[in-house]
Amino acid sequence: MYSSLIDSLAADCAERNLGAVSDPEFMAVRFYSPDSVIGLPDYDEATEVGSKAVDEIEHYLLADGFDRSLLGPIANKLRSLAPAFNSVGKTIFIASMGMGVEEVAWLIRYLNDRPTFERFLNGAGLTEEQVDIYNVSYGQELNQEAAQAAS
Repeated sequence: MYSSLIDSLAADCAERNLGAVSDPEFMAVRFYSPDSVIGLPDYDEATEVGSKAVDEIEHYLLADGFDRSLLGPIANKLRSLAPAFNSVGKTIFIASMGMGVEEVAWLIRYLNDRPTFERFLNGAGLTEEQVDIYNVSYGQELNQEAAQAAS
């Protein structure tokens, strides 16, 4: 259901930035389209998109007792769409409440092309070494998810 929604949002937001924002465990995801993605996105200034569909998905997941992280599936879907966004200078991102700017940067690097990542680094005042600290934790989780999806 999220995959279908993301395809729809990508078509509607093709000229804007698009991000998935979650609770810390990535059990529920909402989508935002901020004007810019430099540093931590300001969700108060971003437009929430697809909220009605997300409400329905969340209701279904709660009723079903879903208890698995959505980070991998959402990341893989957004990663497949990032080239189209990056080609027009836009960024795809994933964040969760409480996540630091370095973690957001790691996921931006994972999802987007190199120039988009470097633009984020420069805007956020980060070095790549600060982002590399998360290679093990996020890389391991996303690699496990990819292996599960392949089997």
